[in-house]
Amino acid sequence: MALVALFFLLLLGWNIDSLASSSDKTGRGVAISGQDVGGMTHEEVAVVVDDLAAGFGDEPVEIVTPAGTIETTPAELGLVIDTAATVDAAFEVENDGFLLFRPFRWFASFFIERPSRVEFAVSPARLGTALASEPLALNTAAVAPKLAVDGGELVVVPGVPGEGIDTEALAAALPEAAGRSDRPIRVEVGWAEVPPPFTDEEAEALLARVDRANARTIPTTVRGIALDLPGEEMALAWRSSDGGSELVLELDEAEALPILEQYVADRTDIASQGARFEVVSGEVQIVLPEQSEVCCDPAAVAAVETALLADEPPTEPVDLPLRDADDEQARAELEELGIKELVATFTTNHECCQNRVENIHRIADLTRGVVIRPGATFSVNNFVGRRTEENGFVADGVIQDGVFEQEVGGGISQYATTLFNAAFRAGLDFGEYQSHSLYISRYPYGVEATLSFPHPDLQIINSTRYGVLLWPSYTDSSITVNMYSTKHIEVEQTGQTESAQDQCTRVTTTRQRTYDDGTVKEDSVFAVYRPGEGLRCDGSSTVTTTTAPPPPPTTEPAPTTTEAPPPATTEPPPATSAPPPTAGGT
Repeated sequence: MALVALFFLLLLGWNIDSLASSSDKTGRGVAISGQDVGGMTHEEVAVVVDDLAAGFGDEPVEIVTPAGTIETTPAELGLVIDTAATVDAAFEVENDGFLLFRPFRWFASFFIERPSRVEFAVSPARLGTALASEPLALNTAAVAPKLAVDGGELVVVPGVPGEGIDTEALAAALPEAAGRSDRPIRVEVGWAEVPPPFTDEEAEALLARVDRANARTIPTTVRGIALDLPGEEMALAWRSSDGGSELVLELDEAEALPILEQYVADRTDIASQGARFEVVSGEVQIVLPEQSEVCCDPAAVAAVETALLADEPPTEPVDLPLRDADDEQARAELEELGIKELVATFTTNHECCQNRVENIHRIADLTRGVVIRPGATFSVNNFVGRRTEENGFVADGVIQDGVFEQEVGGGISQYATTLFNAAFRAGLDFGEYQSHSLYISRYPYGVEATLSFPHPDLQIINSTRYGVLLWPSYTDSSITVNMYSTKHIEVEQTGQTESAQDQCTRVTTTRQRTYDDGTVKEDSVFAVYRPGEGLRCDGSSTVTTTTAPPPPPTTEPAPTTTEAPPPATTEPPPATSAPPPTAGGT
């Protein structure tokens, strides 16, 4: 009975005290982080919480990642004490727990404090900013999709996800860790996938805009001369860039300006550059232009870009501004390349007076004066573009899938082979290349290359410390490619072997490069030849035959399509595979 009486007395006291207490004040004995806030108003409790928050920002925080520990502070991470939520929590203490137990808790408040929790919050934006500048927060960076040139075509290179701190897990764990009494605040977090900043679909949309720009022709003027500039001239100069909130399409100035300069130079007497290389009687010279202004100022690229991307084609001509020729600076830059002497030459012969000879001369003229800077790759297809009648080429023989056919640009592979051999002897490296599918006796056995568009391409890599100048020359019955640089490599063809690839023959040619510092390197090039015209490596025919009657004649010939061969590489294909079909000038 005594216990019952005690309970009722306790209940009575709790009720009387609760009725007497104001709902605008905290309960007796409520404490926040050891500070008594019992009987305080909302405003008074908020002052206490703000004082706690002022010192909280400098407390140590340790974020343990698989790559190591990040030492930081709440202020850096955007981790703060939530004043409003903390104040509300203090006023909820009185009502915590089962109703039956509240009288006992009230009685205990006369002797012990009743702790109230501190509430924390994280700013996702501030947390993201802090982690973005922290190397240990990232395992592998995400790669955004982009537009790039591949094999003479502008394509979308898909984005690649990265791997970094799981920010969602970290944002959820930080308030919990901060609420614990142990210090420093410590959180363990793992990796999560980091998506690229833009989607592949956004890059594809840019590529569609490029297609529209390529189909447009814009009127231009340069020094009063009217020129219609086809958008297709800039087809390979488009790139994508990070515009912050979106993927942006723009012309790459370094790629577009030379294209624009060459276009103007081919159609006017306006020089396209300041100082340039010329080879006179076998001697390399740096030649200065006679004009004080040359084409074009970089602003011309921006003007062309705007016109090509506008919703409607421009009705007024786009002026292409010129720039002052800085002869001395240009001369100094060219001198630094170390192009001063003949380092390699190669000649192949051909019959005169054929259409293919005109094509050989045309591609030689287009590439004369090309400078491959140290570390750069020269792509014949990217530089010359598609061989068309508009570009000065005519039809002649090519090899298509092991069969001799006619195609505009036929014969240019003689130039490709000559260039390939000059580069081989200059000690340069190769990216993409491919031999003819049938051996042609006028070319060096196993050391030759073909060309088609967009594949196969011929890509020459200047892995030396000097620039390399291409200077082709020709006669009616020969083509020569000279390469000028600084002689510092001795090249020797050291061997050649043959191996069977089904019924094809694989030829591997090795070379030895000895550098002026004594370094010796060995590498090889390869060629794969089919057993005969119209045959694959497995011996089957590339010519499809049928016994069906021919279709009735029509007034218009049926279109013929030719599948472009896949790109070749310097890596040998497996011995069991057939070589890809070759399409290129013979």
